[in-house]
Amino acid sequence: MYDAFLSYMNEDRPIVEEIALRLKHEYGLNVWFDRWAIVAGTDVQQAMSDGLKESKTYAIFFGKSSPEGWCQQEMRVAVGRGTKDASFRVIPVFLPNADTDNIYDIDNFLKSRAWIDFSKGVYSGDEMYRLVCGIQGKSPDTSPVVFVRPKLINKDIPDKNMYSVFFSYSADCLELTEKVVNYLADNDVDIWFDKLNSIHNDDRRLVVVEALSNSYSVTVVVGPGYKDDIFFNNIIQDIEKHIKEKPYIKLMLILFNGMKISDVPSFLQSCNYINLHSASDVVDALSQKRHELYKMIVLKDKITSCDAFQCSEHYMELIQCYDDVINYAVDIYGYENPIKLDLLKRLGKYLKSIGQFKKSINSFERAIRICVDKYGAFHAKMAELKHITGLVWFDLREYDKAFECLYIALYIDKNIFGEKHANVAREYNSIGSIWYELGQKKEALALFEYALEINTAIYGENHPDVGIDYSNIGSAWDELREKCKALEFYEKALNILETFYGIDHPHTKIVRDNIAKLKP
Repeated sequence: MYDAFLSYMNEDRPIVEEIALRLKHEYGLNVWFDRWAIVAGTDVQQAMSDGLKESKTYAIFFGKSSPEGWCQQEMRVAVGRGTKDASFRVIPVFLPNADTDNIYDIDNFLKSRAWIDFSKGVYSGDEMYRLVCGIQGKSPDTSPVVFVRPKLINKDIPDKNMYSVFFSYSADCLELTEKVVNYLADNDVDIWFDKLNSIHNDDRRLVVVEALSNSYSVTVVVGPGYKDDIFFNNIIQDIEKHIKEKPYIKLMLILFNGMKISDVPSFLQSCNYINLHSASDVVDALSQKRHELYKMIVLKDKITSCDAFQCSEHYMELIQCYDDVINYAVDIYGYENPIKLDLLKRLGKYLKSIGQFKKSINSFERAIRICVDKYGAFHAKMAELKHITGLVWFDLREYDKAFECLYIALYIDKNIFGEKHANVAREYNSIGSIWYELGQKKEALALFEYALEINTAIYGENHPDVGIDYSNIGSAWDELREKCKALEFYEKALNILETFYGIDHPHTKIVRDNIAKLKP
């Protein structure tokens, strides 16, 4: 038996599927959605008819066009059933940009129904909650919204390791390559060099290709014997393919022991290059020519210099410093290189930490535009940016915008990583925090419990993330005035957090204070 049958015009499928995903994953509803329910090769009309018969509720979605064809037939059947069976609910739902006059042209029965209005966006928390209540056949909670900051511990978003430069070399250039790599590594430049990593021969190329995909630039070191190095030539093919797919990746070339530019593979011949020998002083050669590899060291120093302005009194200097850093990065990597995205994200985090929320939003939105252009709208980087942007909207109490960003992040991460991933748990916690602040403690509790289930499956019972989940659940039970349950989860949280953070850590103190308030 289905909780709801979702009916819509084909042009509205993407937005209705997004709503269907939320109903299924956020509220645990069993919805009939044609793309999920109809098996290939079956009679589509019969499958729809059967699905409607097995559903407790019928939701008809109105977009720009009036229902027609099978959608109109379904609506007629549902309306007929609704007139005879009071327990069968027919719910009109207006999508954004819907022609609200459409509903009045269809049927007087629909005109009399209480509808759901997503005209302000499908991430409207109130309307989604009303839709869920309608499907479940219960009245929405009429208690006043309580605006209180949740007693929650927000977990920061870890940055995925990206490399400033990826090194590939022919076997006869190993010693020289190590000199260059050591110079950069000693100056804290993030490099990938296979000799610094333990790689089994069986999966060596796979690991190398993965590192290549996580690098902002590529340096190829070519010596006279490169044609005899089979592995190097295979990696060169991978690099050529990678550059064609991502032409914004910076490509640099070092020629070893008198190699001529005309002797290297053709796609490398247009690169900036430098000639070095076994006896070359790498530091002098790179610095004198102001080579891009040398500029990477200067860039690191420039980024570090921005740290001096990480306080609210100097945020304008902080912004100016990062503008200079971004311009310098463009000089190294080129204007289109997505290292700008990561610098803007870093700036946005700093601005958030000192309470400059609107400027933080501006920085994240600039990063999002680059992400869409370079990685696409459904990349893991987009999920990360949307998540942290949602947290800033949360700080600004712009809850609809926070919901929008966080649900996009959740949707992307679920599609990339699956249902049981730490990122998904992270988003459940953040979305739950908003419901908590809006006074919807039961909704928050359900999401915190989803996060706990995921994190326990990943990390086991004794992990700080699990401890934070216990604390979140305890906070929800606390607000629901379930003292015993709140204490149970607070105490579980305290045992874990004291083990990992010690008794004086802020996370531990918060939980201990919450326990003290509940105990006589």
